[in-house]
Amino acid sequence: MDSHAAQRVYLTCSVLALALSGTLAGTRAAQAVIGSHTLPPATAALLRLVLIPEAVGSALLWVAMLYFWFNLDQSSWLKRALWFPFVFCFLPFALALYYFFVYRKWTSCDRQTSSVNAASHG
Repeated sequence: MDSHAAQRVYLTCSVLALALSGTLAGTRAAQAVIGSHTLPPATAALLRLVLIPEAVGSALLWVAMLYFWFNLDQSSWLKRALWFPFVFCFLPFALALYYFFVYRKWTSCDRQTSSVNAASHG
């Protein structure tokens, strides 16, 4: 969960989750402005191509952050309880925020702890 490769993958996934949030919000705003519930066929096809990597990245981030939330997050029960509705109601944006504010903090603290332990044992 805290390897450098995993951190790079989760960073990429969080950027894709933010992009998905922006794409969905932008599409809804554009539809509201033109007063239509459907997109032109060419726009819909292009949007599907853009949404595929964003959706896959968001799904991977969802699985990873929920695994972290249930198994590894050592925050107080109150902090975890406050994140719970936010993470489940505002997907995928909240998952990216959880990644940046909770997971990244945990990995940086974990690296500092492991480097201190290695220095004291070496």
